[in-house]
Amino acid sequence: AITAGGDHVIKFAFIGNAIDACPAKCVAYPNVSINSNPGVDAVASSIFHEVVEAVSDAMMDAWTDDNVVENADKCINQYGNVTAAPNGAVYDMEIGANRYLVQENWVNDKGGYCAMSWVR
Repeated sequence: AITAGGDHVIKFAFIGNAIDACPAKCVAYPNVSINSNPGVDAVASSIFHEVVEAVSDAMMDAWTDDNVVENADKCINQYGNVTAAPNGAVYDMEIGANRYLVQENWVNDKGGYCAMSWVR
């Protein structure tokens, strides 16, 4: 988020081409892709990551751990139960007919853990 003069705050996230920007950190499986495009697959996971942080910490003043790490950052590149596709790629989320490999998110309950969902 940035302040754009006065009381106006513009909230944004920039998600670039993960293959070019950060292949070692952003692309979980660069040689095989659930959607035949490793860069796009990595961007999908990055977008989910940033949306979670934008919702839970839109003003950059919400919860962090003792090391000042946000909830989605605590689980970066950690994936839940994955299913293998015929081409060898893996995914852990289906939305309609589309499959994605999306990182888990921090659940700040019962000592804390990474998960795709929270169950009380």
